[in-house]
Amino acid sequence: MISEKTQSRVRDLCTLLRDLAQMHAELARILAGKMDAMGAARMTEVTDATGQERALVQRIQERNGLRRQLVGTIGGELGLPARNARSMTVTQLSRHVSGTLATALREAGQALRSEMDALDRINRKVAVVTRTLVHHLQCVFDAVRPTQESSAGYTKSGAAGATFGSRIVDAVG
Repeated sequence: MISEKTQSRVRDLCTLLRDLAQMHAELARILAGKMDAMGAARMTEVTDATGQERALVQRIQERNGLRRQLVGTIGGELGLPARNARSMTVTQLSRHVSGTLATALREAGQALRSEMDALDRINRKVAVVTRTLVHHLQCVFDAVRPTQESSAGYTKSGAAGATFGSRIVDAVG
């Protein structure tokens, strides 16, 4: 039988895990919106989403630190070695708790895992979109900047001489 104080901490951990799941779901929505904005070249929306993403990731990191601390405290109260307690997964911790608390802990952990998996899938899509966007921008920049090879031709002033490859900007005025 675990103490009332430990039971209270386990309930707090369940609440924290559900909060983290909601934060991950919100982050997934932000990234999906960012990806749509990238595809439509709505740069203001991309910038706004990036700011929201950074702020939410910071909150998630802070809450995750609290989660590790709480798991370590609960593990210690259950008599587990301190070095192991803090790094335990929720599933491992639930094996040391019984009844409805163990069920609630597993369910909250599964909800978080599900949101993290969904976020991972979106992150992979965003990475592909970002790489594609960077490639296209590189092509544009390559076409705009002068080449390094000189060739015979006319300078801008009309004099004959060695010139560098023309840039798109020069060609279209």
